[in-house]
Amino acid sequence: MKRGEISYAKVRALTRIATPDNEPQLLDLAYSATAAQVERVARAWRRCDRLEDARDTDRRHLARSVTTWVDDDGMVVVRARLTPELGAVVQRALEAASDQLYQESRQAAPPESIVEEVSSAQRRADALALLAERALENGLDGGAAADRYQVVLHVEHDAPRDSSLQAVLELADGGIHVSAETSRRLSCDASLVEMREGTDGSVLDIGRKARTIPPAIRRALSARDARCRFPGCTARRCDAHHITHWADGGATSLDNLVLLCRRHHRLVHEGGYGIDRGWNRATFVRPDGRRIEESPSLSARTPLDVDERITAGALRCWDGTPLNLGYVIDVLRPAPDWFG
Repeated sequence: MKRGEISYAKVRALTRIATPDNEPQLLDLAYSATAAQVERVARAWRRCDRLEDARDTDRRHLARSVTTWVDDDGMVVVRARLTPELGAVVQRALEAASDQLYQESRQAAPPESIVEEVSSAQRRADALALLAERALENGLDGGAAADRYQVVLHVEHDAPRDSSLQAVLELADGGIHVSAETSRRLSCDASLVEMREGTDGSVLDIGRKARTIPPAIRRALSARDARCRFPGCTARRCDAHHITHWADGGATSLDNLVLLCRRHHRLVHEGGYGIDRGWNRATFVRPDGRRIEESPSLSARTPLDVDERITAGALRCWDGTPLNLGYVIDVLRPAPDWFG
């Protein structure tokens, strides 16, 4: 751009999708395409990124599993594959239980042999048993989602808030990228801490922890809805959902809240379902715009998968023009490795 070879409009579009790996290919595109065509490619590229995030989220969700079996030596083996948000809850619970066991045993007499020592893996095994015992003692009810998740909002000092920031789920051993909609779903009903940072990353101020939904409003919401409000669902273990998300300026008030079970809460965020809140009830809308009746028929057909419809529209070429957008994206953007 400094040499006048490409315009500012092209640079502005490419900076939204450029990385060190794809920059040479994108520069070739900028040399041979108009600014309007480069802008179209950048928009389609970002749309593919969102679709890939959604597919990756669905793939993780469908791949979740827990299996148990008794080994040859009589030991019970537990093997689990959990989505990042579920895994974070399990890891945090194991850490808390392990710490409690350690605190209870730290004043005990030192071991006299290696057999009496407790390794970290052994303590986690004891912690898992402790969690199971506590869950059975308390009726398997762990409370509201705000007690399970804490959202830390990192805000750069004097910088405007941007809803397109990256969402990362923080675990004990680092962060795992999750889609933006997964992050919004978790933050619908969670504890929120605002952390202000300087331009160099230093922490300037940490706000007090507060629930995104105050306890009084949560009690009123539970009294009003009582169960999941998705048509036909009778689940009573629910999360509170912001119809207009608080990150988009939605108010934390009864007329902007609705109870949803975890399955249907995920459908609304990651599945593309919508909610229209009337004065006396919430109306649910499928991704294709069709309204869900209050008592749907059991023989109703399953709607076409939202990803298939969006993909079909995104990859359709613009008939009658020299720019084949789908071909450009296929050539420039590397295909995701679903099995790597």
